[in-house]
Amino acid sequence: MKRLLVIIMTLSMSLSLVVTASAAEGSFNHFIVTAPEVYPRFQDIDQSKWYGAERQGVIQTACDLGILNGMSSTQFLPEGNLRLNEAVKIACMVHSIYYGTQEDIQELPGGKDWAKPYFAYAVENGILPEEGLGEETAYATRAQMAYLFAHCLPEEGLMGINPVAAISDVASYEVEAVQYAQEIFVLYRAGVLTGDAEDHAFRPRDTITRAETAAIVTRLAILWERAKVEIFDKYGVTAACPEFGITNQSGEVLCMGQQPYAVLQAFADSEPLESTIMAVSGEYGENAMLFVTETWEGYSVNYYVGQMSPQEIYVDSITLTGPEVTILNGLGVGISTEELLAAYEGEELNYSPSQFVGDFAYWSDPYYSYQPGGDYPWCFINFIMDEDTTHIEKIRMSNLSPAL
Repeated sequence: MKRLLVIIMTLSMSLSLVVTASAAEGSFNHFIVTAPEVYPRFQDIDQSKWYGAERQGVIQTACDLGILNGMSSTQFLPEGNLRLNEAVKIACMVHSIYYGTQEDIQELPGGKDWAKPYFAYAVENGILPEEGLGEETAYATRAQMAYLFAHCLPEEGLMGINPVAAISDVASYEVEAVQYAQEIFVLYRAGVLTGDAEDHAFRPRDTITRAETAAIVTRLAILWERAKVEIFDKYGVTAACPEFGITNQSGEVLCMGQQPYAVLQAFADSEPLESTIMAVSGEYGENAMLFVTETWEGYSVNYYVGQMSPQEIYVDSITLTGPEVTILNGLGVGISTEELLAAYEGEELNYSPSQFVGDFAYWSDPYYSYQPGGDYPWCFINFIMDEDTTHIEKIRMSNLSPAL
């Protein structure tokens, strides 16, 4: 961890972290049950649905904390869409409870001007820009919601726990850039947002329901509800290979995919011979995702890590160059081609001869490639041979994205 922190600090020396007096006074301990009487009054919540009390119970949690209330005393409208002025109010409630400044919001009676105090509070506290985000009574987009929620807690309240380098529909290479992409990434990395269950897409231009909002509010306010994104979304393709990995002579194992940095540290048990680092998309900053290559005797590891979450990494590829480590099935550099073929008898090994790769202007050595398919269709191992194709001189384990 010390080594990685030094790398990150070196890149971030030009960045300064300003903590205001109010930030120093904020605390997640302020989020306590203050309105337990609100939720039982609602008559339109199906308790068996994902947001109901029999399942995740997120609406009850958000109401109990005094952050959400209903459209009336008996109606919550969980499937109804959230309006922008409602999103502003919710962001203000989270901010004011965290800092203990609820009295700074001078609520008005119901009516068309009910949201004015919240907009004033939001602008004053940096939650909302002075020019606003759009029509106040229009339905909020998911991107607008992300902007507000990313600014209602201080930086230390949204520390990263997930090394998310890309989100399939919030990618920097899109022709039409996604509005508030930086805020969306902050919330993903903090475990506040997870996106769709299947591919973690965010749908930034869609509206958001009040039930979905309750789930996000719950993760904003309660740290242990923050979600670990156990897969890594790479250029729109889910890629994680936890069963692929290497082992050393001490029996330590290092696998592909997301894991604590401490696992790599324990596996290596020494300083790397060489380290290189670059920012994804070529942009350095306090929220940048970094791509790191570290080399030890006999192997090198490529991984993604967030500057704000160095405790979690995503191992993208591993290259074996010597006999110091082997892959998990016991095969390593130096084995004969016959041994390789015997080990994978009955499996499909694809042979690629030595050839010039014109797109990248380099010669590719001959190799056998193995892809397991099944749960890990984008994982592969290349067994790179010597010129005589009699022995394996390098093994590369990686993720393959058809979008690349």
